[in-house]
Amino acid sequence: MFTSLNPDPPLNRWVDVIWDCDGFGSAHERELRLPTPGAELVFNLEDEPLRFADPGCNHTVSQMQNWTLNGATRVASLSGPHTRPFVLDTSRPLVALGVHLKPIALASLFRLNAAELVNRHVPLEQIPGMDRLDVCYRLREAATAARRIQIVADWLLAKLEHSHAPHLAVQPALSLLHQGAGRVGLIADATGLSQRRLSAVVSEQTGLAPKMHMRLRRFQRALGVAAGSSVDWARLASDAGYYDQSHLIRDFKDFCGLTPEDYLRRRTGHVNHVALEDPATVSDLSNP
Repeated sequence: MFTSLNPDPPLNRWVDVIWDCDGFGSAHERELRLPTPGAELVFNLEDEPLRFADPGCNHTVSQMQNWTLNGATRVASLSGPHTRPFVLDTSRPLVALGVHLKPIALASLFRLNAAELVNRHVPLEQIPGMDRLDVCYRLREAATAARRIQIVADWLLAKLEHSHAPHLAVQPALSLLHQGAGRVGLIADATGLSQRRLSAVVSEQTGLAPKMHMRLRRFQRALGVAAGSSVDWARLASDAGYYDQSHLIRDFKDFCGLTPEDYLRRRTGHVNHVALEDPATVSDLSNP
C-alpha cells in the first residue's frame, strides 16, 4: 500500500510530500530514478537494506541494468539534489517512509552546504546533529501509515524551531527560476544581487546553480505532460519551454540516458521512475 501526504503550513515551505510504502511491489527488478532539484529523506522500515547504485554520467541503459548495487540505506539516508539518474533495486516489495524535500530544506532544516550533497546519498547518522535517531525506532514500532507519517511530520516540525532562515533572495529567485522567467541575469536584477552573487547563494543553499534549476524544472515539465502512446514531441517541447525538439532530446539523453520515445515506453506509474528491463520482457504483476 502507498500512502502520501502533502503537509500543511508551516511544514509545506520545506516539504513537498511525505510518503509511506508498505510492501508495494514493482514489475521490474530495477528502476532508474530520474534527477530532480529537491532532496529525499528515506527511512528503511525493515531489516534488509534498501539497495541502490549511482552509475555516474554517460552510461547507457543496458550498462545500468548490470551495475553493481553498491549503495544501501540500512536505517535512514539523505539524498541530495541529483543532476543524473541513479538505479533502485525494486526486486522485492518496498517497506519504507520517505520525505521529498524542497531545494531549500538542506540548508534551512539540516544546516548543510547543499552543494556538498549533490548526486550523493549520505547515511542520516553522518549528518551533523543526527547521531541520535530515535525517530527511526519509533517509525518501526508504529502500526499504521498514518501514524508513521505523523511521527515524521512532528519530528520535522520540531526541527523548524532550530532552522536557519534562507537568504532573502533565494525563495524569490527559485520561484522565478521554476517559472522559467527569463535569463538568470534578469532574475538576478529582480532580486537585487549580481549574477555571480545570486549563483553562489543559490548553489550553496540548494546545491544547484540557477541554470541547472531551470534545466531540471523544464525537464520535469516535459515529463509531467508526456503521456499516452503517441506524443507530439515538437509541440511538447515548445509547451515545456524548449527551443526545439532537438533541444528536448538532448536533455532527455543528459538526464536519463534515453530518447523521449524510449522514456515513454519504459515509464512506470511515477514520472520519475523508468524500468531498466525492457518492458516487453517483464510480466505485469497487476495481471498475474
